[in-house]
Amino acid sequence: MKKKKGKKIIAAPEREVIRNACVLGHVDHGKSSLADWVVAETGVIPARLAGEIRYLDDLPDEQARGITMRASAVSVVFETAAAATAAAAGVKKKKYLVTLVDSPGHIDFAYDAFAAAKACEGAVVVVDVVEGLRVQSLAALRVVRSEHLAAILVLNKIDRWVGVLEPSEAFEKVSRLVEAANAALGETYFALEKGNVVFSSAKHGWGFTLPMVARVLAAELKVRKESLVEGLSDAAAFVSGRFVKRGASRAPAFVTLVFEPIWAYYSRENAPAHLIITSLREQFPIERATLRAVVDRVPAPARRDEEAVVAYVAKVFSPSPDKFDTLLAFSRCDSAISIGDSLEVVTEEEEKEEGTPTIVEIESIFAMMGASVEPIESAEPGRLVALGPEVPRAMGTAKRAILMKRGGTPPAFPARPPQPPFLEVAVSASTRRDEPALDAGLALLKQLDAAATVDLATSGDRILGCVGELHLDQCLKDLRERYARVAVDASPPVVGFREGIVAGPPGHQTTLPPWRDELAGLDVSVAGAARLGDVLEIRARPGGGGPLEEEDDEEEVARRGECALVARREVFSRDLLATVAFGFNLAVDSGPLAEEPMRGVEFRVWHLDHDGGPDLVSAAKRCCRAAVLNSSVRVFEPMLECELRCADPEAVGKMYALVSKRRGKVASEEEAAEDYYYAATVALPAIESIGFSSALLEWTSGRATAPSMQFSGYEIVDVDPFWRPATEDEREEHGDAATFAPNRPRRLINATRQRKGLPTELKLVRESAEKL
Repeated sequence: MKKKKGKKIIAAPEREVIRNACVLGHVDHGKSSLADWVVAETGVIPARLAGEIRYLDDLPDEQARGITMRASAVSVVFETAAAATAAAAGVKKKKYLVTLVDSPGHIDFAYDAFAAAKACEGAVVVVDVVEGLRVQSLAALRVVRSEHLAAILVLNKIDRWVGVLEPSEAFEKVSRLVEAANAALGETYFALEKGNVVFSSAKHGWGFTLPMVARVLAAELKVRKESLVEGLSDAAAFVSGRFVKRGASRAPAFVTLVFEPIWAYYSRENAPAHLIITSLREQFPIERATLRAVVDRVPAPARRDEEAVVAYVAKVFSPSPDKFDTLLAFSRCDSAISIGDSLEVVTEEEEKEEGTPTIVEIESIFAMMGASVEPIESAEPGRLVALGPEVPRAMGTAKRAILMKRGGTPPAFPARPPQPPFLEVAVSASTRRDEPALDAGLALLKQLDAAATVDLATSGDRILGCVGELHLDQCLKDLRERYARVAVDASPPVVGFREGIVAGPPGHQTTLPPWRDELAGLDVSVAGAARLGDVLEIRARPGGGGPLEEEDDEEEVARRGECALVARREVFSRDLLATVAFGFNLAVDSGPLAEEPMRGVEFRVWHLDHDGGPDLVSAAKRCCRAAVLNSSVRVFEPMLECELRCADPEAVGKMYALVSKRRGKVASEEEAAEDYYYAATVALPAIESIGFSSALLEWTSGRATAPSMQFSGYEIVDVDPFWRPATEDEREEHGDAATFAPNRPRRLINATRQRKGLPTELKLVRESAEKL
């Protein structure tokens, strides 16, 4: 475990001087370069390496790929005034403990960014001014809005405009970027005069807010700082020492007083007399601009001392890139925590289960500096720290946990990000003797990767779930080289889907699948219903995504995802309904089409007469699944929002040809978009995204950029997967039963069932042939 020393960390700061903020934004927009300068402020790395070394990207793969894949935190003591400045002005210095969490910008690793946001009160949103607001920039702003974070907008890479745009053109683009960011938040949040917009070049280490510039200019121009802030933000012109209404021939004061000197500095011309900038870095260090904005705009953590929760474990990480015998828990302290405290551990898997609580005694606490840590004796409320290896051990393979005072009532876990792991592969060791090592490696992967899922299929296959091709590639690489360290075979990737139903027309005859054995012994004479003797009847209908209609004489008994279990009020025993809810949960997690989760189904308890017990759970699960099979079933496939940009007009046609081949739909398009000839937003089925990036570069000969993709939801494939031609006209058009090719949802179901070792039509035909 690395322990590096720089500036002394405040041992036990008051809650009022603690600030926590995550650094969010699109990939390659400069988040890690900005974090470098903050790390340099602590003395851990020299300033000459900042902006280039990407210190917090401590994994070898992060350095090799040039992107952040794991969230890393750095804590720094920030003084609001330098010692000399404070003494001269008679101002008392105040120290703050600021923790910045550098988060991934690639969509495949967005779970880590989401985990960081859950632990913070503020966000630093970094935007490359040349590229503008990209997919993950907008996603970051949505997180700011949904999590109610105080935000700072960092307009980075201003230096890239020099020589390309005139200062006046750059100012117009700045205005549009700020307007677009406010539009994404749905309010006028960012404003230059508020000091929550930072202009920067993370590569060169300078950055400033409007109040910072006004403070420097006030002494040079002999104008009140407040007047300068107002005049510069109002886009007024500055003439003869005063602000005047800008005419058509006059440039805004921000252009003449701020941007033109910067352009002059980079062009090595003499700067105007009123702003002598010998070095932008010396005058406006980016770390001070960012930290000052965080201190001023981000609130201190809310006091939660009266609650039972002591700490929230957002993720588990390893302080070493290649040793995993010692894991740490990235945690936000809601109450004071000290070495020797005895706390109860509640994980997501155990949240609703009753049993003997897991108790852990805190043995070590660390302040974080990326993968490097510094031991501390205690942590005050609101602080972000790493708790010792005893906490991950107590969590088992869980990704998140809540540490509570013993005997307390746990609150609900924070919501997960909306993007589920939809890309799945079956993994196995190349040799049987390596199976135990693979299982141990998968357990490590499941706990350390914020998004990866590991499940055991009915066939015995180990199923690894990921959120994209890059994430899948990295997970397999981690398994082979870091976690399991054995040869691992992986099946071709498949895309998971969701199972659901639609309302059938009156008199509609439900088409049942070949594997209808689970309907045996059930009464399915009523469409959408399944009845087990006089014990239980469940009816399914589309819905479950929202509240019940007021006129329904029913109440919600349980909810899982987008499915709901409802029953008539005051008719059935609450205890029996609670037992039925367990079976409902099992059925929703594993639907009847291919053991995939269900969505958009409302299950109604129509009849219930039972003594209770485990067999009622089984009966409820069976009836829920059968009720779906006895309805008009549909497949819902995951969709991705894909942002495409093309620099050559001749390649646009080829780009659209590939989109059409992959069943994509153009949602919006724009010509002459910023520095690209063409930009488009496309809705692309997730299954078609496999290999899409490489195909796009090949089809356009590299003239289109690699697409940015993010999960946008599920879309119904409105075709009955079990439909077969029945009439003469249908057989003439589609072929008879012997030659009819399965439709797309049916092929998807068959492929998924075959991968999971479940009966498929092919197996059923073979079994029938063998019996004959």
